[in-house]
Amino acid sequence: MNKMKKTDQRQPMAVWLKRGLLGILILIVALPLAGFAYQTVATEIDLRNFPAPGQMVEMGGYQLHLHCAGAGSPTVIMESGLGSTSLDWSLVQPELAQITRVCVYDRAGLGWSEFHPAGPPRTSRQIVQELHTLLAKADVPGPFILVGLSAGGMHVQMYANQYPEDIQGLVLVDPTPAQFMADLADQKFQALLPDLNQFDLIQKLEAFGLLRLIPLPGSEVLEQLPAELQQEIHALSVRTGVARALYEEAAGIEASIHQVASLEPLPAEIPITIIWHGIPVEPIELEPLAEASLRELTGQSENGLFIIAENSGHYVTFDRPDIVVTEVSNIIKMIHMISK
Repeated sequence: MNKMKKTDQRQPMAVWLKRGLLGILILIVALPLAGFAYQTVATEIDLRNFPAPGQMVEMGGYQLHLHCAGAGSPTVIMESGLGSTSLDWSLVQPELAQITRVCVYDRAGLGWSEFHPAGPPRTSRQIVQELHTLLAKADVPGPFILVGLSAGGMHVQMYANQYPEDIQGLVLVDPTPAQFMADLADQKFQALLPDLNQFDLIQKLEAFGLLRLIPLPGSEVLEQLPAELQQEIHALSVRTGVARALYEEAAGIEASIHQVASLEPLPAEIPITIIWHGIPVEPIELEPLAEASLRELTGQSENGLFIIAENSGHYVTFDRPDIVVTEVSNIIKMIHMISK
């Protein structure tokens, strides 16, 4: 009799454990599915709320977003930083479009652009080939003034080297100092490269919508921008697929640095202006050396100029867009005076 009672007591406990384990299993399966569905739906809503302002250009199996405004020559082409979008230039393009034609675009997988299905290494050389093809397909003829922010500064240097006949000026906005970094000892050089483990984690978080729930790196810089622009930048930063493009670009940075560092100097008649941050960034001890290397770069041009953007951190296009507008405008004026 006592034996039967013990057996009866064990049965409810066993049933409870089985149900509990089943519930946990269902939760383990359901939460990722719910996160994936949330990310998918939220991305669709974001793209409806913030449609592409420019045109989608067919590139052969994928499309790139190109947005041109204004009229005149030379055309200004703007290249964004690592993992960033054409919205980097939101405070600059409208101002410059009052005096000439200005085009911004999104690299493959970023902003409104589709990811390159063949997945070639995302180095400066590859990015430049795609940009050259994009401009040809969209019928955007030169001559060009190229403006590059951060890692985009490397890409426009590569473009100018590959197609110098199309280029009338360069403006590098807080550019990655490729020559300086390439000359560093390997250990110091590697320490300055992006941590790919972090970018891999970002991919995993994106898939389940978790990036939408946490502040993104650099989000404090956006606080000074209009609310709608902040929302648009955030929406494009967390849409499905961006994390993969970001990882691929980060993985290509080392090769890009070596590619650009090995370039021959541009023709001396091409003006080069570099705008450098006024607020020091980490690592502080390398700041003077990086600045000196970039000053040498401007010295290769007969019309080289090095500008300090006072009260600006790395995102000069948000902190001091007026300086970018002024310096690009000055090169346009110089070109017009020479052509008369």
